[in-house]
Amino acid sequence: MVGPRSPCERFREARAMNDTSQFATALLALIFIGALLVTGQLFIEQRAQRDMTYATSHLLRPL
Repeated sequence: MVGPRSPCERFREARAMNDTSQFATALLALIFIGALLVTGQLFIEQRAQRDMTYATSHLLRPL
């Protein structure tokens, strides 16, 4: 049977839970930032390709 825990043990457990929560939050933030970077890069590449297609179709249009 486990007796009452000391305040020091409870503090250690609370601190470990807090550290785990902070790690999970930081990991989610990194995943979110990575997703934003990837989607931003894809958007920029698509936009540049579309702008290039538009420009060449207007420049090479027969007069």
